[in-house]
Amino acid sequence: MLIPGWSPKPSNPNEHHPTERTRTLVETMTAYGASQPQIASTLDINPSTLARHYREELTLGHAKSNMAVAQNLFRIATTPKATAPVVNAAVWWTKARMGWSEIRRTSADIRTIPGNMRELTDAQLIEIIESAGTRESEQGALPSPSEPGQSE
Repeated sequence: MLIPGWSPKPSNPNEHHPTERTRTLVETMTAYGASQPQIASTLDINPSTLARHYREELTLGHAKSNMAVAQNLFRIATTPKATAPVVNAAVWWTKARMGWSEIRRTSADIRTIPGNMRELTDAQLIEIIESAGTRESEQGALPSPSEPGQSE
């Protein structure tokens, strides 16, 4: 029989119990780029407790913020009235937080190129360029425009 207003004592009185407020705080801090030790310190808990109780918020906060920025960058790119500071901020975020890059690295194996480039035929030059592109694709580079899935 339960007595109104009575609840059993928790087995560990110092045990952390997540609330909707703390879940929102963890997700927001993660979205803004705070580290797990910083978030744990804010909640006055151990980082392992944070990871145990807030795994979903730690994962989703980062992903949601990145997708919001990507969505905003797309909106800016398709809107004629985008301002430079807004674009710069969105581009910075995609580079710093999402690992995007505007640089496409191309390399050729110079060991296979004859000493004098002027002696190469057009076919030989095309073969060198294509083989460099194949190595890039194998290393996870962006697909070339001729590959499926690339819009013009």
